[in-house]
Amino acid sequence: MDTLVEESNLNVKSTGSLTCKREDLARGVEPDSSFYIQNEPIMRNKTSLDLTQDPPPDLVIEVDYASSSIDKLPIYLALGVPEVWRYDEPVMQIYSLSEDKYIPCNASPTFANYL
Repeated sequence: MDTLVEESNLNVKSTGSLTCKREDLARGVEPDSSFYIQNEPIMRNKTSLDLTQDPPPDLVIEVDYASSSIDKLPIYLALGVPEVWRYDEPVMQIYSLSEDKYIPCNASPTFANYL
């Protein structure tokens, strides 16, 4: 990811494996990695996250070794995460939020101009 960010010349805030939850939805999830890209200027100096006021991460990454993160997609959908990357060896699948559902993609919409 670091190389991709470097090559794209985008400002990206990595929020790592942060807990994303909204009590009003009674849902939460902890991705393996998460990033603010489009919303990086809004989140740049924030030290805490309140998803009732702050936007969700623009991109989350799930890596599956033992359990499937496919069950987490409805939670990411409820939170409004625009893009989810899911790696389940040997398959890497990218999902993009479109019209209230995730659509599998061949390439990242965020990094389409850089790959």
